[in-house]
Amino acid sequence: RVRLRYLNARIDGGGDRTLEIEYVVECAPQSCSEVWKDKFEAGWRKECTKLVERRSLWWTLWRTVGYGRLALSMSLYALYAGLGYIPIILLKVLVQHFSGIQKVTQLEIWLCVAAMFVAPTIASVFAAQSNVIVANMSVQFRNCLINKIYRKSLVLSPNSRQKSSTGQIVNMFSTDTQLIQQCLNMLNNTVMSPFQIIVCLILIYQE
Repeated sequence: RVRLRYLNARIDGGGDRTLEIEYVVECAPQSCSEVWKDKFEAGWRKECTKLVERRSLWWTLWRTVGYGRLALSMSLYALYAGLGYIPIILLKVLVQHFSGIQKVTQLEIWLCVAAMFVAPTIASVFAAQSNVIVANMSVQFRNCLINKIYRKSLVLSPNSRQKSSTGQIVNMFSTDTQLIQQCLNMLNNTVMSPFQIIVCLILIYQE
């Protein structure tokens, strides 16, 4: 699985015969738009009770998908970011030891070396899990929006159909929803980068 060999059968099958719908892997249940449709509609109806300028599609989407997984994703990414500084700090200790500035025992040296290997490994697991959660949320955001746009396009009045071309609707389906999905995929880096920069500056000025 690490080398993605399980994909070989699909790739070989596509070269030998025409792919049929039953060959397509089913969408994960939590990513299906049908799962989120009713919750999104309820949230949007509640939002429509507010003044037009105060309505927020963004907060409706977050309430639909939920804040719990966002908090979990940010926590995992914060752990990843924190563990990323451990090798730097340990390397500083080792350099000071071999430079004669600070003395540490042989056991502490080996513990530092081991921690420099283990910490990035654990950090990569946290980062991967955090990115998976955000990727799932971004797909669910896009599915909610596509579902809403599609259902709205079915009930447009003749006058509205004249004002909105098919190209505009298709563009909202594809490009606009995809941009929102891509922005969410960068959410972890966007939120955590200022804190990482602050920690870096603190470590620099401590020298």
